[in-house]
Amino acid sequence: QAIHEMLLQSHGGVIRVFPAMPVAWADASFDRLRAQGGFLVSATRTGGSTTFVRITSLAGEPMRLRITGSTLAPVPARRGAATRLPTGDWALALRAQESITLTTR
Repeated sequence: QAIHEMLLQSHGGVIRVFPAMPVAWADASFDRLRAQGGFLVSATRTGGSTTFVRITSLAGEPMRLRITGSTLAPVPARRGAATRLPTGDWALALRAQESITLTTR
């Protein structure tokens, strides 16, 4: 459970990617961890920065995504919407079974 909490946290309506990674762990990745609200999350961290995040919605609910210390942008997609909020979080709107990918520019 402790490792899972370092990689992914989801509470209070926000999914947090790599929220508690030690500085010494510059490289890490995970694939399809479950988050509250019916989401599967995959992510990669390279050189201390998050370089890739993919969110798949199982239930078709909106969500907020928080990625600290990274500049990611959504890959243009035919479906799903990602809006950057003034707080730096992402508001994602996905239908059931839709995915969105954010990568470094």
